[in-house]
Amino acid sequence: MGASTLSLKRNPDKSRQDILAAAEDMFAEYGPDGVSLAAIAVRAGVSRGLPSYFFSDKETLYRTVIDRAAGDLKGAILEVMRSEEGTLPAEILLKLIDCYMDYLAAHPSIVRLLQWNTLESGAQHKAAWTSGIPRSLLEETIQLFSKRIGVDVIGGVDVRDLFVSLVSMCLFPFQMGLATQDEVSRRKRHIGLIVLRAIGGL
Repeated sequence: MGASTLSLKRNPDKSRQDILAAAEDMFAEYGPDGVSLAAIAVRAGVSRGLPSYFFSDKETLYRTVIDRAAGDLKGAILEVMRSEEGTLPAEILLKLIDCYMDYLAAHPSIVRLLQWNTLESGAQHKAAWTSGIPRSLLEETIQLFSKRIGVDVIGGVDVRDLFVSLVSMCLFPFQMGLATQDEVSRRKRHIGLIVLRAIGGL
């Protein structure tokens, strides 16, 4: 009986989650081209062949990592959108800012993954590593918000333009390593103020 079979018999779900966690950390640290499946197996504490068993190849594993990260964020966003508390556009936007920045603060590796994904998007010879999931999630969030408030323009500002700017403002401090706990709280207030002024909420 091989080591991979033993690992699966012990706890296949845990082994798969351990591989995903190790891959997320290593892809964030080194980029997709700088990591091998064998190295991920070592970091995860599983047998060498187990990542291939679950994910076939490194590209599939990378996309699964990105998909999982986007799914976690999507769940948090949907919770805000479905909440009955705060129905005014300004109230929803402030909650989304809190939600997004709290998520980024709790998942530093995701910030690095987003950076790698953006860099690889601009390199045609590495297009295989590019994931459209972050863009798709942004578009879905815009559609959900527009449907919730019933319009595509708020305070003279196009909702799509508003969200692109909002995401950029929230993400930048984390990309620059400026997101201490105090700084996150300060940036939340600052970005909220900018957004409210832009839509005429003040």
